[in-house]
Amino acid sequence: MNQPEFGKELIRIRKSKGLTQSELADKCDVSYRTIQRIEAGIVTPRSFTIRTLSTALDYDLLKEYSIEPTANLKIEPDRFILRRWMITQTIDLFNLKKNTMKKLSVLTVITVFVAFGLFASSNMSIAQEKPTLINFLTIESMSNVSQKEAIKIIGHINTKATYHNKPLDLIRTYAQKSEHNYDSYVHIAKLVGSFGYLTQPVMEIANIVFMTPKECDLFNDIASLIFLNTGISPKTIVELAKKASVAKSEEEINNIQEEIDKYNAQAKFATLNDAFNSQK
Repeated sequence: MNQPEFGKELIRIRKSKGLTQSELADKCDVSYRTIQRIEAGIVTPRSFTIRTLSTALDYDLLKEYSIEPTANLKIEPDRFILRRWMITQTIDLFNLKKNTMKKLSVLTVITVFVAFGLFASSNMSIAQEKPTLINFLTIESMSNVSQKEAIKIIGHINTKATYHNKPLDLIRTYAQKSEHNYDSYVHIAKLVGSFGYLTQPVMEIANIVFMTPKECDLFNDIASLIFLNTGISPKTIVELAKKASVAKSEEEINNIQEEIDKYNAQAKFATLNDAFNSQK
């Protein structure tokens, strides 16, 4: 089954389960945007993602998507094939009477594999060490920050952050391509860089900010709700951001502000700094 067919199959199974793209994203902890791109045939999902989707949908997509081995044929693991090939080629290196250029090529390949192994081992050791959390919330907030200043601040956060560097890259790209709400991009970057969790919903809000063709003063307070432990689901908070993006009248804006104030009143943490300190 090729990728476009897989996307169509995912749509069919999702709809048969009565799920929206957003609901499926919540069930399998895959971003809403990723679900959209898979179903549209834009990206090819990894095996891990297919297994996650299969679990969420109670349907073995991996079996349908993968090439099934011929019946009764034992497939040797890739690592054994690679090991056997390397041993054979290494032995052949001692035969100095033929294929001089080939031997040099094999030596180059082996060197690359050894270097890659050492690099991967070093990275695994580093990954096992718990990264230090950095509190970017202390960076001054400016409602009138310029595009140039916003891009510079977000770049600084990304350079120093120990978490979520790719999402921070995306936020900076949003700021580079936008004409509004630069303070919101800075604020969201501060949240993403400071907290080691709940990246997906706050990035959904970043996307909503990017798709909003006007200035909106509500996004910062809405994004903050995700980390203040209000008892409200992140999905509900994302929906609140969507409402803010299309609000036109003063009454609509006031109603959203009242909703924000209500959630803040019931939050476990009074400030984002309290929330940051709690994750230590």
